[in-house]
Amino acid sequence: MAIWGGLEADKLRARIRILEAELDEYPDERGEILRDIAVARRRLGEMDRAVDIWRYLVAQGGDERDFARVELAEYLFGQGQDEDARAALAAVKAAGRRSGAVWTLVAELLEERGEQAEALAWYRVAGSPNH
Repeated sequence: MAIWGGLEADKLRARIRILEAELDEYPDERGEILRDIAVARRRLGEMDRAVDIWRYLVAQGGDERDFARVELAEYLFGQGQDEDARAALAAVKAAGRRSGAVWTLVAELLEERGEQAEALAWYRVAGSPNH
């Protein structure tokens, strides 16, 4: 359960219901909507459901695959599953897509973990002018 109490949890559940309704209404944005649902589930402490969504998005491919891999890696690092997290990040790199946004997210994740040299390498590929 979320640490913010019942009111915040109620708001997150309401947000999830809205997002779930949007899945049929906006099929072209399905991946992005599912990622938003996964983030809300994570904030609620429903990690199994969030992980299931990220793994589904990875399996489906498409534009959201790499974002889902980064979000999954962040969770895995938090669980001490560093090897699996690094495998998810390696898959982003191996995919060969050079999305500046995705690569910047990876760099930020690594930077937060104190892995400055590795973060810098990802920032350089992302083309971030600030790093």
